[in-house]
Amino acid sequence: MPLQVYCRVRDGSYDKVIQSNNTCKIKMKHNKKENTFIINKLWTPEASNENIFNDIYSFNTNYSIHYWVAFGYTGSGKTYTTSSLIRNLYNTLNTDKKCKISVSAIQIYNDNIFDLLNNNQPLSFYKTKELVIKNITKINDDIDTIIDICVKNRNTAETELNSVSSRSHSIVTIYYNNKKYVIVDMAGQERISNSNNDSVLQKQANNINLNMLALKECIRNKNDNNTYIPYRRTLITLALKPIFENNCNVSFICNVNLKQSLYYQIDSLRYAASLYRKTDLKPNKYINLFEAYTTYIQDAEWYASQERFLRKKMKKGKTNNIKNIETLIKKKKKCIDKMNKQLISFEKK
Repeated sequence: MPLQVYCRVRDGSYDKVIQSNNTCKIKMKHNKKENTFIINKLWTPEASNENIFNDIYSFNTNYSIHYWVAFGYTGSGKTYTTSSLIRNLYNTLNTDKKCKISVSAIQIYNDNIFDLLNNNQPLSFYKTKELVIKNITKINDDIDTIIDICVKNRNTAETELNSVSSRSHSIVTIYYNNKKYVIVDMAGQERISNSNNDSVLQKQANNINLNMLALKECIRNKNDNNTYIPYRRTLITLALKPIFENNCNVSFICNVNLKQSLYYQIDSLRYAASLYRKTDLKPNKYINLFEAYTTYIQDAEWYASQERFLRKKMKKGKTNNIKNIETLIKKKKKCIDKMNKQLISFEKK
């Protein structure tokens, strides 16, 4: 699986970037601590959409399946980046009038799948060894019209960080000759505390963050040559199953907006650096512990939001179900016990 990890900076400045032929080292200071991230390449705000497309499009063109996956916190420019990639790719491929070209577009929202090119109609799907989706609409039209339809039909919501935050994962596929290009715009990540104290938005934020963790776990298992890859854990990882096999070319695009809180952008860069692997790098014994801690924090936030949700319902007299509280306490205790075992195991090494 050829894999490249890129970063696109929307606004703001960084401390230092060391760029070589195929490696980029990014250094940033936050709260008096210097953070270093290693990826393949960084694009500054001055980089044009055409420059970015040419870099990605020229990488391993021999493969028949290509995945371009954009991720980052809400407001970092993911949808802008993916829309320009789709437009440039379609126009490039469409110059060959002898080959047929078509486009499909779906969104995964709250564990359901919707057809963006057919009035957001729900799609039937089932899970086997892969995600099988029935009756997806495929069209060949003006690409700007297609992009406008996708953006219009996609689920968005207003949060503290972004007035039009994407709350679903968008997957646009361009079929060309015997090749397939899959452009994925992941939902905008946010901390639960930035969800306007809205229980629906909090649930969405939890789901989005857990999806990102599941994707990272799948990539890590693949890099570590593990026989078991948990791609069935979420719909998005199951939809991206070909990424975890050896027959496609993958590019991850980390989007950061340095005018937003640097804490969030460093979190995105940390995620990007964890996707980037080089065999000549010495293994860091702290990586597994850090990833376990990251998972623990996300789980702890989820349980805390569920506690607040139950407390509100009980105050309003809408529930007196003790079993729900008991189940939540057991899950929370299990989460804490698991983290304690990780710490004990780390101390013994």
